[in-house]
This record gives sequence, structure tokens and C-alpha cells, in this order.
Amino acid sequence: IDKTLYCMARAGGTATFQVRCECTKTGENVYLVGSSVELGAWDPLKGLLCSTTKQQYPVWTCDPFPLPVHSEVLEFKIVVKHGKETNKDRVRWEHGPNHKVKLPSSSSGSSLIVHCVWGQADVEAEPLRDCQHNLSGQQSLPASDLKQQATAPAAAIRVAPVRPQTSAAVSQQPPRQALQQASSKQPAQSAVPAPATPMTRRQPVSAPGSAAANDRNQLGGGDGDALDGAQLEAGYDTVEGGTQLEIGNDDAVEYEAQLKEDGSDDELPEMPTPATYGRRTSKQQGPLTRQIEAEAEFARQKSGSSIGGDSPAGTEFGRQISASSMDGAESRRAMIRRGSRHMCMNANGHWNQEMSRTPSLMMIDLDEFQEAAESYSKELDALEERQKLNKNMLRMGSSSLLEGMVKITQYADKSKTVMLQGFNWESWRAGGGDWYGIVSKKAEMLADMGFTDVWLPPCSDSVAPQGYLPSQLFNLDKSKYGSQASLEALLEELHSRGIRGLADIVVNHRCGDRQDGEGRWNQFSSGMISRPSFAGVMEWGGWAITLGDKFSDGTGQHHPGHLDGQFDAAPNIDHRNKRVQQSIATWLRWLRLQVGFDGWRFDFVKGYAAEFVGLYCKKTEPAWAVGELWGDMIYDDNGLASNQDKHRQDLVNWINATDKRCTAFDFTTKGILQEACRQNQYWRLRDSQGKPAGLIGWMPKHAVTFLDNHDTGSTQRHWPFPDDKVLVGYAYILTHPGIPCVFWDHVMDWGEDHRRKIADMMKVRQDSGIPVDAPVNIQCADNDLYLAEIGQPPALRVALGPRGAGTPDMNYWSNGPAGKGYCIWVKTPQPPPKPKQEEPQRPPSSRPPPRNPATVAELEKDVRPYKEEFPDFKPVTIDGRYISVAKLQSMDAKELRDLADRLRPLLAAAEKVMELRRDSNKKGAAEEESDRRRAEAAKAEKEETMRKATEEQAKSLAAEKERRKAAEEQAKYLAAKEEEKRKAAEERAKYLAAEEEKRKAAEEEEARRKAAEEQAKSMAAEEERRKAAEEQAKYLAAKEEEKRKAAEERAKYLAAEEEKRKAAEEEEARRKAAEEQAKSLAAEEERRKAAE
Repeated sequence: IDKTLYCMARAGGTATFQVRCECTKTGENVYLVGSSVELGAWDPLKGLLCSTTKQQYPVWTCDPFPLPVHSEVLEFKIVVKHGKETNKDRVRWEHGPNHKVKLPSSSSGSSLIVHCVWGQADVEAEPLRDCQHNLSGQQSLPASDLKQQATAPAAAIRVAPVRPQTSAAVSQQPPRQALQQASSKQPAQSAVPAPATPMTRRQPVSAPGSAAANDRNQLGGGDGDALDGAQLEAGYDTVEGGTQLEIGNDDAVEYEAQLKEDGSDDELPEMPTPATYGRRTSKQQGPLTRQIEAEAEFARQKSGSSIGGDSPAGTEFGRQISASSMDGAESRRAMIRRGSRHMCMNANGHWNQEMSRTPSLMMIDLDEFQEAAESYSKELDALEERQKLNKNMLRMGSSSLLEGMVKITQYADKSKTVMLQGFNWESWRAGGGDWYGIVSKKAEMLADMGFTDVWLPPCSDSVAPQGYLPSQLFNLDKSKYGSQASLEALLEELHSRGIRGLADIVVNHRCGDRQDGEGRWNQFSSGMISRPSFAGVMEWGGWAITLGDKFSDGTGQHHPGHLDGQFDAAPNIDHRNKRVQQSIATWLRWLRLQVGFDGWRFDFVKGYAAEFVGLYCKKTEPAWAVGELWGDMIYDDNGLASNQDKHRQDLVNWINATDKRCTAFDFTTKGILQEACRQNQYWRLRDSQGKPAGLIGWMPKHAVTFLDNHDTGSTQRHWPFPDDKVLVGYAYILTHPGIPCVFWDHVMDWGEDHRRKIADMMKVRQDSGIPVDAPVNIQCADNDLYLAEIGQPPALRVALGPRGAGTPDMNYWSNGPAGKGYCIWVKTPQPPPKPKQEEPQRPPSSRPPPRNPATVAELEKDVRPYKEEFPDFKPVTIDGRYISVAKLQSMDAKELRDLADRLRPLLAAAEKVMELRRDSNKKGAAEEESDRRRAEAAKAEKEETMRKATEEQAKSLAAEKERRKAAEEQAKYLAAKEEEKRKAAEERAKYLAAEEEKRKAAEEEEARRKAAEEQAKSMAAEEERRKAAEEQAKYLAAKEEEKRKAAEERAKYLAAEEEKRKAAEEEEARRKAAEEQAKSLAAEEERRKAAE
């Protein structure tokens, strides 16, 4: 290949691209990525680099590259990325359809110059004549100069427009005309070089006179010299109407101090000179100071005079010109206006007195700024915390925003959570398009039933009325379920009732609302019109779709994961794309802070990786979240397999992949439970380890149990629970671990009685207080009976199936909700223990106990009722036992005897001590009378205790008699039940026998009908065979006749041929005879002549 790079590299020729692009940021370059290998084969990290110079910007040019030989069309796109970027996710792709260039024939060997503009599909291509085309759009250059320019380093100047410079008219011009217009703005060389386009200089400048400064021509731009990355590390900012020079913080402080010293707010008595303006108070000079000094020195060297002379850089230098260098006070006043924010330079290199319209915090009035900030802070304080976060959503850092969201989040207590799916498949038709209003009216009833969460339908604009083909995600007013205002009112009503709202999040796929150039629906609008700060969020193109999707235009970054499911009805979203992740996170935060949702239900999560569900939960801090991972159950020859461990293991793996930030619907329990109820195979509900067979047996804290939803039930009925066993199913999920979810139809559409029974089960669950991970003791799991106790200690007992489970210990259990095929028992609440009271010490009795106390036998026999009330006494503690009136009443005879035996020695000892004291102190008769009275009181107390004991014994005997009667009644009830079952079994046996007879008769009739049909078919087949035989015979006869005729014809033909042969032989014999005769005559003539 020729080193000039402009000769033919291949038979297909070469191409050079000129690209107009103004959307680059600091440190970014423009690349071409396309279908050919030279353009990276759609790999943005291998694209073709384009470069520019200060005079050439915003036109970027690439080095010539060989065209592909065997292609007729070259497709490409323009991308922008940082020069050192190695992450494909950070590459910015051009929106819209691919650029297409029709290539010349391979025999022509011509080279092309291609013109294109960022964001415009039009492309213009023209031949590169004589290899002398000037890439900068100026006059033609000789080939040697082109070679030198092509091989010179061409690092790009990185620019970022503050305002778009291209008008609508310019944007609609052809690419070549737009490029020429951009090139025509370049000024001619002057004494003081200036940027070719309005720019803000931020790069550091070397000191005047240094080698680096001279090499760079003092930032004057030279004659198209390219600048390297070190010189451009701070970049340029383009503004409308000129170049803005941004003033550093230290310079602004010094300038503000000078304003205060002067005491004037509107005028400056004397402007600082370029050599001193912006100088930092410290000894170290900042980049702005060095830049100003360098430019001032450069101007002096070029013009031979100080700034303020006739040079363009000095006549209108704005705030950087000293007062002495201005021509009069009017010019100075024009420069010193309160509205000034930035200094800017016109395209011709002169400083603009009108200044930029872009505001800056560098030179504003700090007092006014402080006053405005305080006013704004007071306004925010008056708002509710959620509204504050909503208002500052895009202004706060992600970590600060999440900290605020954590403070306002009411995290779900999973042990108390019961969710309602608040819609079905046809709900969008109800309420005249305001389903939210219908749910809002029922909020009080839902709260009374005990629901803590309501799962609401997809709320965004959707192609399908049900909401599961979303399009404009921020547009909630186009939803068939109601407007955004109605939805927000519903959520406020739910919150006032203590109920959370869960949003149905559909982000696996998204329907485009516009077509690309090829007719693919892959252009997405956000639908946000009320908040301009959200511009660009959810504004997607084909780059947001996974590669290989039928809606993809090839600009995506990733293929679907090997475990990702495919949704064919809409474009599948690439969740590995960082911009997609940020947009979805912003949308979810908006749903929480603006609309008022508390949690998420993720739809069709098998379409994208679980790690992204965890990421979205991490970035939005929901109260809780649940995902729909609907996989296929395992089946064998007998139907549903008994072991579904693989199915629930998939659920466990998915939950773990979300970092356990999201729960999952327990489809394993649904499949097993509905099969057990339908087939009376309740043995399925216990696995090989004795635990529940679904996800609740392994991860109950992350399992959401349910019977039906809008897909499995409702009008779709893809996988419905048996209608006659729905209450049996709820008796299971509302008494077992996990987070139960109730379907709208079962509560609202199946009648008041059905709703009341479900409400009773919910109340039992709430009152029992079982935790979300309560242990389950499965006592029986047979074909027709499932019996289990839930909790530790057991708080609920449930029996499912047609077979009775018997009567449990009714001292521990009490009857709960029951119905056909289910029965629930609840632990009997125990009265709270009375608080212990400290008893004062009773003075010991001074008299001995009676010598002849009544025996226990006498106490047991004496059951006479006492009319006197039991005397009260203060409780005492004996041998660590708390003895009170209630305790004595609850003691049986043996306990009272033991207590009496324990007290006799104590009373005797006390009496002895009292006697000794009486003798020693010679107490009088009054004291003895007092002792006697106390002894009598003690005796009366003892008698009263015995009486209470006999009464308690009588009560115990009566209670035992009542229990015996209850047991007899229960036995009679069970006997009646068994009799009913027996009769029912007999009736069923008779019914089955009759059905069997009918079945046999039907089978016999069917057999006779089939035999007749078979006979008729046989006769018809025989007739068909006869006809076929006749036809075959006719066919064979015809064939034989044909053969005979053919044989005759052949015989005739052979006879004729034989005659011809004989005639020919005869003719040949005559000919030979004639010849012999002629020869003989000739010989005779010869002999005659010889003789003569």
C-alpha cells in the first residue's frame, strides 16, 4: 500500500469521511463504526478515529481507508466516546437509521470523499480527483502537502456546545452544504489569531516566551495545527455568539472583594489589567492567571503595543481591560453591567460587549443569592418529605436521594403482610375507564378485611389495553385504567387506610411509538411533558434493544443472556446497557416519589437477568417487591411428577441472584396444591423431608403464595385453580408460611358469602400471629386427608380433604372457620396471669392448733355448702409457693392436706413460743383473750379453707361430668356423620353401579354400531377390491392386446425387412453377375486385342 494513503489500496479504492458533529464533550473523539472490518464490524471500540483542528471544528475527518471489495453498500454510524474508553456501555451512539453509501464498482478503483452530519441520515459521496482534495474544505493543496497533512498527528479538539449552534435551516441542509458553511466561518489569518468558532478556553497555557508556548503559537491556533490531549485537558465550551471565558473561583473572590472595597454595586472605578486580573492571593498561580498573562504577552509581541491599542484583542476585552485603556466612561459602563455572567468572544476574534446569556455563579451578588437560597429552603421545609425528594430528584446525588427514600419507606413486615391483586384481565373495561376509582371506593372494606397491600395494574400508556405492552412509560393519562390524578388519589386513599400500593412493572419489553427509516418500531418517547428536567429520560432508540431481536437495527450493545426468555410481541430491552438502567431507575423513583407507589411487582422476569431486578430494588428502596418467574412444572407418564424440587430450586436461584432483595410468586405451591385438590392427592403437600412441597418449604420469607391471577384465572384461564376447591386452597395458603396473595375475583365477584369466609380465614391468621417462616408439623398427608399444625408452639391446626380428622384436644384448641373439604382450629387464648403481690408478714399465732383436726377423709366426705362467704386473707409465700385465696380455691384435697401437714408443726412451734412469752411476760387476761380470738380466727380460717376445697372438688366433678356429656355428644355427632357418610357411600355406590350399567350399555351399543360400521366398511372394501380386480383384468387384457398387436406389427416389420434383405441380396447377386460378365467380356476383349 502506498504510504501516502491516497492511492489505491485495493481494487475497490479508498474512502475519506468528513463528519459534522458538535455534541462532543471534554476528552471525547468521533469514531465511525460500520459493517466493514475497517470500520470495526459494529464494534465501537474498534471504530475508525476521526480528528479535527481548531480551524476545522466542528468538521471531523478520518484517514483514508480501503473500501470493501465484495460489497455494494457500506453501512455505518457515528459514535462519540472518550479516547481511553474501554467500556462499550459508555459509548454514545447516533440515533436514527444507519448511514448508507453506495460503493463504486470494483473495476473502477476510484476513491470517495463522503460527507455526513450527526443525526441526519443523508449522505453525499463524490470522487476524490487526482488525490488533491483538501480535507479542511479550503483551497486545493498539492499531493505532497496532502501527504504531510495525512501523516501528521491529528488529535481532536474536544468541544461541548452550551447551546446548539445549528439552526433548523442549517440542520435541514445537505451534508456537503452544511460542511461548507461550517468551513466558510473560518477567519483568514490575522495578526492576532483567534479560534475559528466560538469557544471557551479552559486549557492551561504556558508562560510567555516558553518553548511550549511558542510551539503552540500561544493558543492562537497557528495554521491548522492540531493540539494534543495534554493541551486540551480542560476542553472548550461553545456558546451562541462567541467564546465564553469562565472565571475561576479564586479570581471571582478577589474580584468580589474589590467590588466591596469600592462600595459600588453597579460600576467599577478601575478595572484590573490583564496581567493582574484574576491573580490568586497565594504565591501559586492558577491556570486562568497563567492564561491571561500569556495572552497579554502574546498580544504585545504581535502588535508591538500594550493591550488597549488597535489590536482586536484589546479594543473590546470586556472585564479584563483596565479603565485607563478604555475609550471613555461609556465603554466602561457598557462592560460593567449587573447582568453580565461570562466574557465571550465573537467568531471574528473580537470580545463581545453584550456578554453571554448563560448564567454563572462566579460573579453574582452573594447577598441576593443567599436570600434566594434561604427562601427556597423555607419552601422545601414546608413540603412533605416525599415531595421534597420528588422535587429534588434529579438535583440530588444518588446516595443522598436513597438515604432520603429510606427515611420515608414503610418497609413491609412479612409476617403481617396479606396482599390483594386489585384487578383482573377485564378490569380495564369497568368503571368507564376509571378502575382506580372503583378500587378507591372499596379501600375501607379492604382495610377491614385485613389487607396490607394492593397490587395495581400497569399504569403507563400501552398498546394493549391491559397494560402489558407499555410504550410511553411516563404517560399515565393514556392508561385504560384511569388518569394519573385518579391513580394518585387512589394511593392516597390506600395510605390513609394503612394499605401500601404495589406497581406492576413491565420492563422486559417496550413498544416503540415511532418507526425508524427501515419501518421498525424501535423509537421510544418518554411521554413526560410536565417536568422539563426529565428530558431525555426514557427517550430511546434501537440501541436500547438486544441484538438479534427482530426490532433491532444493529446498534445495540448486547445479546440476550443464555437464560433470558424471548418475548416476540415487542422489542426486548437490553438491561445491560447503563443508560437503560439509569432511565428505569429514574422512572421507578418517579413512581415512588411523584405517584406514591410503595413497592414493585416485576412482570415476566424470566426475560432478563435477576441481577437487574436486584439492582432496580437497590436503587429505589421499595417497601418490598415480588417477581413473576413462571416456569414449567415437571411431568411424567402419570401427569404431574411427585418431586418438584427442580422447579422450586429455580425460584431459589432467582431469589438469590437478586441478592434476596426481591421475593417470588410460589408457582411450585400453586401447581402442587391445585393438583392435590383436584385429584384428592393430598400426599403431594409433603416432600421427602416432611416439609411443605413448595417454595414455602425452603424459603418461606421470600415466597408469595397464591391460587390464581389475571393470567392463570380470570377470563384467560391459562392454568386455573379448581373453582369448587378455591376455599380449600385459601385454607392452606392463609394458614401456612409465606406471604399470601388473594385474587380480586375470589373476593369481589364470587358473592358475599365467599368473601366472608375468606375474611374469616384472614382474621384467624392475623389473630394467631404466626410468623412468615412458622414451622409446619405435618401429621398426616394421605390421598384424602392433610393434617398439619403451624407454629411453635402450635397456633393453628388445619385439615384438608374429604376424610374427617377427628376432634383435637379441645382444652388447647377451639373451633375456627370450616367448610366443605377444610377445617381450621385455633389455639384457645389463655387468660393473662395476675401480677404477683407482695404479702406482709402475718404475726404468728400465740395459740396452738386444735388437738383433734379433721382428717382428709372427713373433709372429702363433708361437701355441705356453706352459706358464709370465704374469709379473705393476705397472700403468703410458703416453701417458695405463692398462696392466695384463688390458689387455695384451685387446690385439690391432696394439696390441701399437704399444706395443712406443712403448717401444723409451724403453728405448734409458734404456739409454743407464744406460751413461753406469755409465761415469761406474765401477760394478763386481756392478752390471753386476744390470743384466744386469734386462735378462733385461725380455726375459722382453716374451716373456711376446707369448705372452699370441698366446693372446688364439687365443681371439678361437675366439670368432668360436662366433659363426659360433651364427649358423648361428639361421639353421637361423629356416629351421625359416619352414618351420613355410609349412606352417601351407598348412594354413591348405587349411582356408580347405575352409571356403570349405563356405561356398559353404551359400550355395547357402541360396539354394535362399530361392528355394523366395520361390516359395512368391509363390504364396501370388498366391492372396491372387486371393482379393482375388474379394472385390473381389463387393464391386463388391454395390455395383452397391445402386446399382441405390437408382436404382429413387429412380425410384419421383420417380414418386410426380410423381403427387403432378400431383394437386396438378389440385386447384389445380379450386380455381381453383371460385373463378372463385364469383367469376362473385358478380359476377352483384352485377349482379343493381345491376339491381334
